[in-house]
Amino acid sequence: MEYWLSDIETARLPARAYDVAVSCFGLMFCASPVRALRAIRRALVPGGRVGLVAWRSIDHNPCWGLAEQVALRHLPRPGERAASCGPGPFSLADPETNRRIMEAAGYESVTLTRHDAALCVGRSLAEAIEYQMLVGPAGFVIREAGEAGEAAAPAIRAELASTLQAHVRLDASVWLPSSTWFVQARVPGE
Repeated sequence: MEYWLSDIETARLPARAYDVAVSCFGLMFCASPVRALRAIRRALVPGGRVGLVAWRSIDHNPCWGLAEQVALRHLPRPGERAASCGPGPFSLADPETNRRIMEAAGYESVTLTRHDAALCVGRSLAEAIEYQMLVGPAGFVIREAGEAGEAAAPAIRAELASTLQAHVRLDASVWLPSSTWFVQARVPGE
């Protein structure tokens, strides 16, 4: 087995060397997903397959959206000048965008399958609250608010505790609904 560590958009993978390529929550962070998928396509044999997992929209993902809604009840939505690291977790949420990207990269037989599942956001209520406060859309809202975010943090934590309590399981873990796309396509050829 061989592993590569590289920027997929500029990677020089061996041509026609692989039968299958998989990306789990990775491609959505590429500045140019078409360029990345073209690099992957060149590395696949004719008839080779690619499979991608990407989040559906935040509206379909309470595992991320619920905490953001809570944060936005206490803080303003980040403005256009908010810090951004470029594409993000919901950049491939739209099924038609996925189809167009795959086709532009030279793939055929593009299919999208929706997959809904509960996602563990913490092994305890306290862990789930801290996780939501630090990462994802709620963390972004809080960080972008600066001092106001720090001041609102106790109220956000308290509301998250109340909101997430309904999602605590018998083992004390916290689970929220999630929804993803499984995108599959093949390289033209055989």
